[in-house]
Amino acid sequence: MKDIYPGNDLSSGRVPPTPEDGYIFHVVADADPDVLLRVASQLLLSNVVPFNFVMTSESQVTVHIEAELRGITFGTAEAIRRKLLQLSCAVEVEMQHALIAGVR
Repeated sequence: MKDIYPGNDLSSGRVPPTPEDGYIFHVVADADPDVLLRVASQLLLSNVVPFNFVMTSESQVTVHIEAELRGITFGTAEAIRRKLLQLSCAVEVEMQHALIAGVR
């Protein structure tokens, strides 16, 4: 059975991601007026609502953004990381697997 969402092919024997599968993205970007919109638009690739999203500004030069997405595959997370790196305002992008406490 094929679904319309990428990576959700139940006939391949792969198990779809579960809510406890998650990734945290750490982004350092230029403090442009549209930086929030630019980063958020790349997170739309996941087709899930961010579990957590925090943006802080320690200066007028850069902002730090942390976004946690749950229920996505590694392939989707990697695609988002690459898209974030392509943003002209991005200075640094890191991604880490989130082991959700108490679920596994």
